[in-house]
Amino acid sequence: PPPEAAFDTKSSAIAYAQIWGGAEGYAVVTTSSAKGGRYVYLGCDKGGKYKNCRGLNEENRQRKSATSKVGCFFKLRLKNENDGLWHLVVVNAHHNDHEASTNIIAHPILRRLDAVAKEYVLELSQHNTRPAQIVALLAQREEPIVVRPKDVSNFIQQHRREHLGGRAPAEALMEWLKEKNWPHRAQFHFVDAHTQRPGGLIFAHPRCLELLARF
Repeated sequence: PPPEAAFDTKSSAIAYAQIWGGAEGYAVVTTSSAKGGRYVYLGCDKGGKYKNCRGLNEENRQRKSATSKVGCFFKLRLKNENDGLWHLVVVNAHHNDHEASTNIIAHPILRRLDAVAKEYVLELSQHNTRPAQIVALLAQREEPIVVRPKDVSNFIQQHRREHLGGRAPAEALMEWLKEKNWPHRAQFHFVDAHTQRPGGLIFAHPRCLELLARF
């Protein structure tokens, strides 16, 4: 188990437990809280029992999950004491019914991107860097981040959906051109008496037109 310690913030205490767990081949997750958040309980990601909501068995399951729940009893408790610090206490130090993972990439909780990494991924994606290349670059950072190409792809797609806000890509582009006052011309055609759809779009960078006018 991790050495018991005190922390200034809850997030730093949880991060400490997760880093320790990852180094040992386990993933630590938040399981519950009590007393208005003064108590926070952490456990192994293999704690609890698997709920087979789809009625699958081992033969017809297409994917084997490395993080399937096996009822692990490992448990930590965080308490916000009167001194203002968050004290980490080991309630149950034992991981039962499973071995430590040899590869932390098997645990989704350990493959999460922090805010800085997310900005880095988005910057790379704007330069058409492939997810596999982004994964390699993340692993080479001063504080390496281990993720899969699929994790990177999912994050980029999620960001694009949030940015579009339910709009079609062409609609979002035209709104952006209007907002930035870029010269453009759009052509629409009627689907029915009340609905129009974009049929074509031409636009140019304002600076390009300035340079063109010089010749």
